Amino acid sequence: MRVAGARYIHFSDQSFDDFSMVMHLFGYALSGLSEEETRDVELVHLLLAAAEKVSYQQYERASRLLSRCDWIAAERANSVQRVVYYFAEALRGRIDKETGRITAEEFRAGTT
Repeated sequence: MRVAGARYIHFSDQSFDDFSMVMHLFGYALSGLSEEETRDVELVHLLLAAAEKVSYQQYERASRLLSRCDWIAAERANSVQRVVYYFAEALRGRIDKETGRITAEEFRAGTT
């Protein structure tokens, strides 16, 4: 998580489109991360980018990034993937609330 956060902060001021913003895998390989750790870093990076898009009310872009998280994360996976899974679900709920797909009451109740 720390590696992903640091890389996100380092590269967040650069202009990337939603799907190419994740750093090339060779960069992570050279840092000594395993394949699973590389996947986890990419996943957290995507989640942070999605959260940033939500904060700027760029809901469509955030949704695309969250869909990408779905490809990688699972509810029953390693701890990083589970954390990302639940945060992604919460961000989706916020997007749905902000765009009127669900009411504030439904959001608080946790129903979609």
